[in-house]
Parts: sequence; structure tokens; C-alpha cells
Amino acid sequence: SYRNSSFPRYSIITDAKFYCSTLSNKVQIKKKKFFITLQRKISQPQLPSAGCVFKNSTTFFASKLLDLAGFKGLRYGDAAFSKIHSNFIVNIGSATADHVFTLASYAKQMVYKKFNVKLEFEIKFIGKIHNIYNNE
Repeated sequence: SYRNSSFPRYSIITDAKFYCSTLSNKVQIKKKKFFITLQRKISQPQLPSAGCVFKNSTTFFASKLLDLAGFKGLRYGDAAFSKIHSNFIVNIGSATADHVFTLASYAKQMVYKKFNVKLEFEIKFIGKIHNIYNNE
């Protein structure tokens, strides 16, 4: 389910088979897949990213807070908040993990100062960056 898995933490899945539990014909499935893919292409950046940076809560959308705080398009090094969906930090060249972490941490601080909302990371930082993050 969303944010939950029966796999051990940090597992890497290299192959999978999926079985449908509902009956539907191939045309209906392909049509639905087409529209879902189209919606994703319209609403999410196509540049490399790690997905949504911050979790949404039941009371706010992280992207809305980031928009209101002026982060859409803001850049640090080659990492930038997407102009399409501001909860994505995209790589516009040769972004490093440090660029992403620095930009995300700055946004987290500014959103807290402006709206008194503590954003929670959706992405996981590991290695040297992870150690810095744990000492925040």
C-alpha cells in the first residue's frame, strides 16, 4: 500500500509479476493506462527526479505550500524545484545529492517559518547526506 511494504527496508526489487484481481478486457485496460500516463506527463516533470520530495498530510499539500512560499523554479546548483509541480526537485544538468538536500532543507525551513508547518521528507537520504539529515 502507499508508503508500506512487506519487503525489508532498502530492498531493491529487480523483477516482478502482477496479477489482476478484477476482470476487464484489454481495450479497457490499455485505455485507462493511456489516460493515467497522459495525466502524469501533464502534471509531473519529465526531467530526472527522485519523485515527490515532501509528504502530503491530511490538512495540506506540500506542493501548495511550496508554491505559496515561492519555491517553484528555485534552483541550487543543478537541482531545481520543478516549474510544473513544485514538490519535485529535478536535475537540470549535473545535480548532486548535496544540491538536492540543500535545496530541500532550505525549503523545509522556509515553509516552517512562513506557515508553521513542518514538512516531512518523502525521499530518503542515505550515506553522507543521511548522516547530516539525522543530525538536523
